[in-house]
Amino acid sequence: MEQIQKTAEQLMAELEAIRAEQDRQRARAKELREALAAMKKAAPRISRYAITAQVVMANSGKTVKELAALADQAYVQAGGNANTKESEFTTGRVVSALVGVGLVTSNGHVTVVGRVVPLDGNAPAGKPGKGK
Repeated sequence: MEQIQKTAEQLMAELEAIRAEQDRQRARAKELREALAAMKKAAPRISRYAITAQVVMANSGKTVKELAALADQAYVQAGGNANTKESEFTTGRVVSALVGVGLVTSNGHVTVVGRVVPLDGNAPAGKPGKGK
């Protein structure tokens, strides 16, 4: 009878050890989920419009469709989702806005004719722009 009782006690101890280990694993999993969520929030995302404007200004002489494909690739590399139709729509809007402010011309191919120059001397890293 004592042998059976001892075995039952051993089983109960083993069961408690397993439960304690599961609790530790659940707590660790929660920590990892929270850390992953914090990492995702910490990375600032750039908008599709901003990336598209950068692509248009860096690729003079291309068609809107070519620029849309490049902008979509750049957006995916920045952490966004690929979407050809949205990229084409956004590229059309960005080109229209840039034509409106005189930075590009468009007649089948988009040609960069101007650059943005900071007014207060807070130029981004690189060569400072030349004003006219």
